[in-house]
Amino acid sequence: MRFQKPSAMLRLTGRALLDAAGGLAGRPPRLVPLDGPPGTVAFLTTPDAIGGGAVLDPDGRYPQWQQAAAARSVLGVGSYRPGRVAPRIRVPLLVVACDDDRSALAGPAIAAAGRAPDAELVRVPGGHYAPFLAAHEQTVEAELDFLHRRLGVPAAVVLEGGRA
Repeated sequence: MRFQKPSAMLRLTGRALLDAAGGLAGRPPRLVPLDGPPGTVAFLTTPDAIGGGAVLDPDGRYPQWQQAAAARSVLGVGSYRPGRVAPRIRVPLLVVACDDDRSALAGPAIAAAGRAPDAELVRVPGGHYAPFLAAHEQTVEAELDFLHRRLGVPAAVVLEGGRA
C-alpha cells in the first residue's frame, strides 16, 4: 500500500465491487492489469513488480497471454494470511523469500516457514522477480535440491519435465 495512491486504491476497490456484482449476474470479469506505476489501477504498483510481463515472458513467445486478472480477486487480498495456516501444513514445504521484495514481503514468508512443521527456507537477494532474474540459478538449484531430497526425484528428471 506504500506504493499506491489512495485514489487509485479506491478506484481499484470500486472496480472490484462492480466486477463481483457482475460475476453474480453472470457477466464476464472486469480485468485489471497485473502491474503498473503508482497511481494507476493495477494489482502490483511496487517498483520491483513493474514490467513483470517482460520478466515472465522475455522473448514475447506468448503474445496471447493477457497480463490482467479479474478485479474481484483483489477483494480477498486484505484477509489473505498464509502464516495463519502454516502450522497445519503436513507436507514438505519450500519457501523462497526475496529479501528486497516489496510486493510479497520477505518477513511474513520467513515467519510462515518458521511456523510450518516441515518447511525449508531459502532466502535470495533481490526484488519480486529475483527468482527469474539475478537469483534464478540459486533458486532453481534450491528447488531441484528440495525435490531430490524430499521426493527422491533425480534433477535430470525434473529438468526434462518428468520424462525418464
